[in-house]
Amino acid sequence: MPLRGMKIARRSPGGRLGSAALAGAAGMSGVAAAALWIAGAALPRWAAPLTLLAAALGLGAAALLQRRAEREDERVRRAITAGLAHTLRTPLAHVRMNAEMLASGRVSSPGDQERAVLEIESSTRRLARVVENMVAFASLSRPGLPLLPRAVDLGALVEDAVADAREASRARGVILVADPPGGLMVQADADALRLALDNLIENALQHGAAGDHVTVDAAAEGGRTLIRITDQGPGVAAHDHARIWRPFAALATPGAPERRGGLGLAIVRAVARGHGGDAWMEAAPGGGARFCMTVPTAAPARMAAAS
Repeated sequence: MPLRGMKIARRSPGGRLGSAALAGAAGMSGVAAAALWIAGAALPRWAAPLTLLAAALGLGAAALLQRRAEREDERVRRAITAGLAHTLRTPLAHVRMNAEMLASGRVSSPGDQERAVLEIESSTRRLARVVENMVAFASLSRPGLPLLPRAVDLGALVEDAVADAREASRARGVILVADPPGGLMVQADADALRLALDNLIENALQHGAAGDHVTVDAAAEGGRTLIRITDQGPGVAAHDHARIWRPFAALATPGAPERRGGLGLAIVRAVARGHGGDAWMEAAPGGGARFCMTVPTAAPARMAAAS
C-alpha cells in the first residue's frame, strides 16, 4: 500500500516535483527539502496539495517571525546606543567644565572650588553607576549566565542599600524609610540582588519631590519573598507600564516632557527572573508608584546553614 501511494504521488502535480520546487523557492536547506519531498510522495493525491500549502504557510510564518525578531533586536541596539550616549553626555560635560574652571583659575574662592570638586565627584559617581549597569546588563542578558544563590539576610541587605542611598535622598529632600522584617532570609545571589535594590531605590528617588517619602519593605509569602519600593512621585502613565522595563525606553511622565529611561529597571527584571521570580509595577495607594520584585525564600535548612 505505501508503494502504491508513492506511485500516485509521483504522477500528481503536488508530488515530489511540486515539493522540491516549493522547498527551493522557500530557501529551505537540502535536508528540509528532502523531508518535504518524501512526505509529499507518501501521501495520496488529494492530501498532497494541502500538505504543501500548510508547509508554505508555516515557512512564511517562520520567516515573518524571524524578520520581526531581527527588527526588535535592531530597535533595542539603537535604543541602547542612543540611551548610553544621552546618559553619559551630561555627567561627562559637568566633569569637563568644572575641571577646566579649576585648572584655569577661574574659580578662586574656596567655596566655589569646593562646589566644583563636589560636582566632579557627583558626576563621577553617576558615570560609575552607568558603567556598572552596562556591565551587569551585558552579563544578565547573556543566555545561561549562572547566578550564585545562597541564603542571604534580606533585612541586612536592604539596610546597607538604604544607608548608601542616604546622601542622595538628602540631596533631593526625599525621606527614605526602610522597614524590612528582621531575620527574613532569601535564596539569592547577594551581589545581583543588591544591584537590583540599588536601582529600585535610585529610580524611586529620581521621581520624588522634596518632602516625599520612599519606603522599602519586604514580606515572606510562602516559598517566595516580595520586595516593595513605594514612592509618592507622579506615577507612570498607563501606556508606559510595560515599556518602562525596556532598556532606555522613551517614556512620558504625566505633566512632563518625554524622557528616556535607563538600564536600571531592565536589570531589576532580569535579576528577579534569573531567580525564578518576577518584577512589576503597580499604582501606590494615595498616588505614586510601587515597584515589586520576588525572589525565593530560603528553606529552613539553608537558613540554619547560613547562621
